[in-house]
Amino acid sequence: MSNEQPHDPTVTLRLELGRVTDQRDAFKAALTTEVLKVVRVAIIQATIDADNEIARLKAEVERLKEGNECLDQMHEKEMARSAFLCEQVERLTLENSQYEEHHKYGQNVITSLREEVERLRASSFVTAVPVEEYEKLKAEVDRLTDAITAGAITPDARIVP
Repeated sequence: MSNEQPHDPTVTLRLELGRVTDQRDAFKAALTTEVLKVVRVAIIQATIDADNEIARLKAEVERLKEGNECLDQMHEKEMARSAFLCEQVERLTLENSQYEEHHKYGQNVITSLREEVERLRASSFVTAVPVEEYEKLKAEVDRLTDAITAGAITPDARIVP
């Protein structure tokens, strides 16, 4: 008899299965290692990109804050200017109203003085008012007319220098 053992196909298959399982485990380990390397690199790159984006956004926030502060200062100045201009408009409206009253008063004075001059002129022939008196009155009417037109007379008939 020979010392060789009979060939058992199960043993061969088991040996082949063990070898293939070992290869599979080695490929799996190598693949896992490579995938982890790629994932680590991707995570590191994503972290770097995120950090860069965060830094960019923080710089943008600071720039916008500075711009906002500048705009706030400009807004405050414009609001103060607007308030000042509103006060000026109110003051000028009041002054204009007073000037209109003075003008109306002056127009009334001019009208009444002209009427008086005409009345005196008409009656001067009847009552024999001296020409000098008439001329003085006419000169006074002209002087007052000029003063009123120039805005140099107040409603109480005071002439302002």
